[in-house]
Order: sequence, then structure tokens, then C-alpha cells
Amino acid sequence: WVQHSDRGNTFAYCTVCNKHFSVSHSGHDDVHKNGEGKCHMELYKTRHNNKTVKSFFSGSKCTTELDNNVIRAETMFSHFIAEHNLPFTVVDHFSRLAKKMFPDSEIARNYACGRGKVTQIIKKALDPIQHLRVVEHCQNHMFFLLIDESNDQSSDKGLVMLVRVTNENRVVTRFLDMPIVNIGTGKNIFDAIDKCFSKNNIPWSNVLVFTSDNCSVMVGKGKNSMLAHIKKVQPAVLDMGCISHLANLCVQHAVKTLPIKVDDLLIDIFYHFQHSAKKELKEFEEFTDTEPHKILKHATTHWLSLEKCVKRTLLQWSALQSYFNSHPDVEKPGRVRKISELLNRDDVHLYFHFLAFILGPMNEFNTVFQEDECTIGSLVPEMNWLLCKFLAKFVKMEVVKQHAEDLTQVPYKDGISQNDNVFLAIGTSTKLKKTLFEAIRTFYVAVVDKMIDKFPFHDNLLSDMAILNPNCDMQVDKLMNLSTRFNLVDRQLQHQLTEEATDYILTPKSELSGFKSGDRVDTYWLAVARMKTGSGRLQFELLGKVMKALLSIPSSNADSERVFSMVRKIHTEFRSEMGNDTLCVLLSTKINLDRQCFSVKITSEYL
Repeated sequence: WVQHSDRGNTFAYCTVCNKHFSVSHSGHDDVHKNGEGKCHMELYKTRHNNKTVKSFFSGSKCTTELDNNVIRAETMFSHFIAEHNLPFTVVDHFSRLAKKMFPDSEIARNYACGRGKVTQIIKKALDPIQHLRVVEHCQNHMFFLLIDESNDQSSDKGLVMLVRVTNENRVVTRFLDMPIVNIGTGKNIFDAIDKCFSKNNIPWSNVLVFTSDNCSVMVGKGKNSMLAHIKKVQPAVLDMGCISHLANLCVQHAVKTLPIKVDDLLIDIFYHFQHSAKKELKEFEEFTDTEPHKILKHATTHWLSLEKCVKRTLLQWSALQSYFNSHPDVEKPGRVRKISELLNRDDVHLYFHFLAFILGPMNEFNTVFQEDECTIGSLVPEMNWLLCKFLAKFVKMEVVKQHAEDLTQVPYKDGISQNDNVFLAIGTSTKLKKTLFEAIRTFYVAVVDKMIDKFPFHDNLLSDMAILNPNCDMQVDKLMNLSTRFNLVDRQLQHQLTEEATDYILTPKSELSGFKSGDRVDTYWLAVARMKTGSGRLQFELLGKVMKALLSIPSSNADSERVFSMVRKIHTEFRSEMGNDTLCVLLSTKINLDRQCFSVKITSEYL
């Protein structure tokens, strides 16, 4: 139990006590003194009396079918625990409960799986197999990297690392790692990713696209950004950014132009009711005949929260107004008085109605690109649709039509091009004062200004991506541009890719895999990639390879945000002592083994 200590020759390390101790006083006697200590003796006795995890299993090869079935049951239940974010302590009672529930079952009678065993099954069986598959794909194929850093208030900041890959059925997102990076500089973030790649022997040359939020630490133009460090080792990497973050920035920028601080009002109302006063509000809801609703928390970092909070506040407007007007602190300077004054202003009420009306198109756009589907091919037409939608709210239709080829050239700031007040889209029939019309015009100009500044309307690469949409015509030149930009096909095979693209164009639609509105784009192209000629040869082998790679390109960073939602559900107050390694294993099991617990096939590899 004595080993060399890395603290120097005057120390020794005890593997039983798991500590370093000094031997500088009497050397050999210090070792004996530690070995005869009460703490050491108790730990030594405990270690020799306890069974190891291996002793719970019958060996490397199961000798009976019953052994197989028992281990299969224990593995499935371990996945159930991981999938549903349950504490490991739950399983201690389940082992005994199973015997009572199924007394006639041989499997239940032999089932013995406590918290320690479940933890090790997840860590040593479920996670490694799935993680290895992700790593092997990244080692041997091109992939797309998504990263994001947590923004919660905890002491440790996790850096989630995801990869987008194509399996046999569709494009999927897989979990790679989530190291702790408390100092979030571009260099530290890059070093954490580089360390993960080195540990798993993943070459940087396989990273084609990098996606994150659009903050300067990640994608700033300076030499210290994380993207700048990536380009030193992979110059060909492409930064796609996150269109959902950009859409949210446009909304935030426009809302700030309104004469009232909408964000502050929503946050003040939430925090007033966070810990108390909810019962009092119910009385006013009954008095004003208002249907009870939960007060929602507005978070500027949550892309879709503003519209929900605005609409919820409008539903409770009368009750909130009566409550704050009757509050004993309404006469005192402070939050209650400020809320009461704002709720009693007619213009504030009208601004809330306007926001409830105008935030819909932006959230609809945002929702499309948060979905777990391949939407990169429709990004440019959707951006143009959104810009046209906002321009039509305050610009004359004939002016918009004149610039249909390039909507960014519409002279929307010109007063002559704008609609009169009577034709201005405001979302309410109430008569507005002139100052309110001016505020709404300013809002529209601010949204369009920010969209033209931030959205990649003139990105030729994204325009070429339109060929991913099965409803769009295949264009050989765009296909070759994309193949060359990402180096997806060797030069000597580019002629074959051209031939296959031409063949695809000439093939009747009836012979291709049918595509209907609502179908997944990746499912269509994967079906095309499997099509064979009469001789059994793959008809679109190279075309399918290129399309599968392009389909993996993400259009937003929503997948990374979803991981942090999972973290909050896993790392609860009931599991407050959970370490980051266990958290990563649970995330890997949930994300990489994307089947429900009752449909997981426990193969011999797991057993």
C-alpha cells in the first residue's frame, strides 16, 4: 500500500488512505506508524471485506442464457435511469421491488443492481461503446463541430462539444465532450478542444465547419478569438455562425428603440412574484375575471421568451394593474410604484399589443432553424422571406417589388418609400397618437437595419446550398462549387460527380424517391444515395456522398443550447455532488444512444 509520492523523497503515498504522508522524521518508522493508524486499519478492513464490481458479473463470457437475460435487464434499467434523469439511489430499492413485483420470474429473482453497479454499467458499458463510435467517425470522416459555453452562475463553466454526422437513416448530432473552462478566453477554449482532439486522436483536418454563438470571443476578427486559433491548425474551416442568435439580436436591438424598457418591466413583474404575493394576485384575477396563469420569466438569452412573456402579460393585464394599484408600497419610490405607473399608461399597453403582433414572424423563422433537421438549404430563401415580411409592414409594396431581386437595396429609410400612418402595420385597430406611429416606424427601421447588417444575404456559399432542397432544381455548377470548397471529392473523380448530377437531373421524378412537404430532407437524399442501377451498382454514389456531407452543416447552435437544458435536468439539487465526469457520461448516454429505453437493443457488445 506504499507508493512513491510526487511531492518528493521526504513523502510517501498511501493507496489505502489515498493521501501523502511525511517520512522525513524517522523514515521507515513513519511508514509503520501510518499503517498502524486507526483510520488506515478501518479503511484497509473495509476494502478487503467489500466485493469489487467485477465480482457481480459472471465473467467475460456468460455461461447460461439466464445470466445473459439478467445482465440485459440490468443494462436496460441503467439506460432507463440515464434517460429519465433519475438519481442513482433509486435503484437500491428497485432491486428488491422487482423481486416482489415479479415473484415468478427467474430474471427478477437473480436481478441485483444497486447504485454502484448502475453507475459502472453506464460508465463502463453504455457510454464507451457509443462514445467510441462517435470518435471513430470523427477520426475517419469529415465532420462539423458545434460548441457553446455555459452562461449560468455556477462556479464551473462547461464547454459543450457536439459533432454533426450522418448515419444510415438521417443526420444526427452527437456528444463528444464537455470539459470545464472557467476562464473563457479564445485561447483557453481552443486549448480545451485541442486537448480533447489529441486525447481521441481526432485530426483537425477533418473539421470542415465550426458553429458557435456569434460573440467576439468565439468568432471575433482579432487574433485572439477562438476561430483565429482554429484557423492556425485548420485554415480551410468555415464559420457558419448561428442564425438564431442573429435573429434574437435583431429583435433585442429593435425593442430597445421603443420609448419604454419592455425587458425591465417583464423582469420586474416576475421577480416581484417569484417568492411571494402569488396568493394575493389570485384574488385580483378572480376580481377582474382574469383566467389564472403562471408569471413567466423573460430571459434575453432565450430566443423565444419575449413573445411568450408579452402575450402572457397581456392576458393578465387587468389583474396585474389592479394588484399593483392596490399595493401598499405603490406610494413609495421603488419597483412597485414603477410597475404600477407603466401598467396604467395607455401607450405601454399599446406597445405590448404591437410586440405581440410583430414578434410572430421572427419567432416563426427562429423556430424553423432550431429544429433538429437539415434546414441549411432553405436558409437564404427564408431570410429573404423574413426581410420581405418586415419591409411590407412599413414600406410601399411597389417599392419592395422594384427591388425583388435584392431586397437589401430597398430604400426603406426614405420617407417617400414608406407607407402613410393609415397603412402602417401596427396590429391593433386602436387609434394611436402620432408619437406612437413614429416609435413603430423606428422599430421597423431598426429591425431591417440589423438584419441587413448581420444576416448573410449575399453569401454565395449559402445560395449554392439551395440545391439541397429537393424541390429546387439541381444545378451542376453550384454542386461543383460546394464540392470544391469543402474538398469533398478528389479531383480525378469530379468528372464522375458531374456525370451523376446530370444523370439525376435527367431521371424522371417518378423514378426518384418521392419528396413531399413535411418530409425530412436528409431522409430523401439518403434514399437517393441508396438507389441502384439494373446491374446493382449505386447510381448516385458520389452525389450521395457530397449531399450527405452538406446535409450535416448546421444552420444554428440550438443543439448546444439543448444540452444545457439537459444539464439543468440532470444536475439537480438531488444530485448536487455529481462530478463533471459523471455528468458527461450521462449526457453521452442520452444524446448518443438516441433510442428510448424500452427500444434499446442490448447486443453482445454491451454484454
